[in-house]
Amino acid sequence: MLTVRDIPHIDELCSMVIRAGLESTNRAIRWPYIAEDHELSPWLKGGEVIFITGINREWNLEHFRRLVEISLQCHASAIVVLTGSLHIPNLEPKWVDICNKAKIPLIEQPYSLPMVTVTERLSNAIIQDSFSQRSKQWFIQQLATSNSPTQPIALNQAQALGLDVLTELTVAMLLPKNSSINMNGSGLFVISEFLLRYNSPFPITEFYNGWLLIVPTDHMKCASFTSKGGEIWQQFKDELEQHQVDVSIGLSDGYALDQINQMAYEARQCAGFAQEQSQNGIYHYRSFGLHQLFAAIGDKQLQRDFCARYLGVFQHNQHSESETIKSTLRCYFEQLCSLRSTASHLGVHRNTITARLHKFEQLTGLSLNDHTHRLGIQNALLIESMSTCKPNLSQGQV
Repeated sequence: MLTVRDIPHIDELCSMVIRAGLESTNRAIRWPYIAEDHELSPWLKGGEVIFITGINREWNLEHFRRLVEISLQCHASAIVVLTGSLHIPNLEPKWVDICNKAKIPLIEQPYSLPMVTVTERLSNAIIQDSFSQRSKQWFIQQLATSNSPTQPIALNQAQALGLDVLTELTVAMLLPKNSSINMNGSGLFVISEFLLRYNSPFPITEFYNGWLLIVPTDHMKCASFTSKGGEIWQQFKDELEQHQVDVSIGLSDGYALDQINQMAYEARQCAGFAQEQSQNGIYHYRSFGLHQLFAAIGDKQLQRDFCARYLGVFQHNQHSESETIKSTLRCYFEQLCSLRSTASHLGVHRNTITARLHKFEQLTGLSLNDHTHRLGIQNALLIESMSTCKPNLSQGQV
């Protein structure tokens, strides 16, 4: 992944010098952007290298201070100042101070280095890096979706791509809360920054209507199922939400790259469950408990038949009334079948809970007073939450 610190090492760009924000030069680069106005925020999506030349706009101290503020707000990666012309003769020391305090990289470009050369070389480097990332993405998709053991030839390909095949890995499945949501530019930038933060050689990869992230466990200095690991992923999820990207996250761990298909499957199961059940939207496979047993059942038709028996018309029915009744049932079981505790937890009257449960019994022919029925219903709700079947919208209101 191309970063700010790579810019002076690109062919013909060695005369560009990083003058400030050295601690932030590991930021990912998305694209060059030449600033022709003082208010840039509507056009920035994160990861841009912003060039100011002074040709079309005067840049005084306040203008530059505002530029830095916008760059931070929009998560731009760096600012490049073209010096040595009549417009900006020298790099102002106060500009350097501002960037150091803001921890944003500031690069000086001499006027003798043509702007067309810089943008061409930088753009080509970004494109080449993108092609390299796509090769890795394709390779990961093949491994993650394979139903057979990873072959030695595939591990040789991984090494050729610069991937360590023996390191312990944490795999995360990011599943959008709304299936119609596409990852926006700033969201992708946040993910790129996260992967760079932990020196992951694996790119973000599209996977079953979501995104797959792979991070070497030792780079995070903790396993994802520990409390510290949980804090790292919660912070990452919060950062995504700040950019209007709302996802549930499923996590799994493994000891080597040849286990990636199993880890991806486990993370995907957990992401679906986290979306339905987990309050913070994050779930680890080690916490899966009974779900782990259900997930191991290879006969999906057997699972569907079980759910149909104990959920009836409520099976995969996502109409609002059906979802309300199923949510009430889950809470009812969590509250040890106490009507009073369920009503208090959901903030509704006890009679409302009774009415919802009675309607479920009417439409399924089951009795919540029968312990075998209760166990079957509870397990069916758990199985349904892990299912990858499409929602049943054809049954209408219950």
